[in-house]
Amino acid sequence: MEHDELVKFIEDNISYHMSEFDLEREEAEDVVTENLIWWYYSDDISRDDLINGAAYLGYVIDMDAADKEKAIRKHRKELREARKRRKQK
Repeated sequence: MEHDELVKFIEDNISYHMSEFDLEREEAEDVVTENLIWWYYSDDISRDDLINGAAYLGYVIDMDAADKEKAIRKHRKELREARKRRKQK
């Protein structure tokens, strides 16, 4: 995403969480930061978007840990899919 698109995406998500869940801005920023991490794990956003989005919100992400967790989740998903295929046979 371009920087302006990323900022708008983040601000829209903050506004959504503030209005829908009656959160203060700081609380909504925490939620959006957690969501950025989840979106990265599910390949909805890029690694750069996660880094830049977190930086915009004033957070630093341990990317080694995030990349390791993403790899673990991908491997588990592959194992689940393989088990499903075996059960279907």
